[in-house]
Amino acid sequence: MLKDNQQLFDIFVAKQEYSGKRDKHGRFLYSFSNYKDILRPIVSEYLVSKGFHVEWPENHKFAACLTHDVDIIYPSWKYTFFTATKFALKLNPKRSLERLVSKARKNNTLNPYWNFRKIIELEREYNAKSSFYFKATSRDLVGWIYDIENLRDELGYTVDLGCEVGLHGGYWLI
Repeated sequence: MLKDNQQLFDIFVAKQEYSGKRDKHGRFLYSFSNYKDILRPIVSEYLVSKGFHVEWPENHKFAACLTHDVDIIYPSWKYTFFTATKFALKLNPKRSLERLVSKARKNNTLNPYWNFRKIIELEREYNAKSSFYFKATSRDLVGWIYDIENLRDELGYTVDLGCEVGLHGGYWLI
């Protein structure tokens, strides 16, 4: 259906993003795009005009795609001190101390970033499942983040509960 309209097909497959201008980092920027009205879904409008429509399960009016981009699991010392200070200033010394202890002991039960199971439990209350996209590189601009190999048990648990796990790269592919 879309192949009948080459311009719309090119928009649908983002052709200009693969053959167009790039910035100094090799990225295709919105400012380079020929299609500036991002709030108008012209491909969807075309498909609807041709009689195509989506039927969601149980006659729901919409669907949501829940995703989690996991770039950082262990916050930096700088961020840890910042949040610990913030809690201390709010007269919450327990939370302040938890942040510092979590970082010093590498204690994941107190680590606010180590919340995959909490997220999954919350989603289960709403009969939802999401996708987790973990950074597959072990370094970024500010230092080491995490090694995906060390998350084997957590990834297995996530998949066993029916969630999707994916990997993504970072700016520095090291």
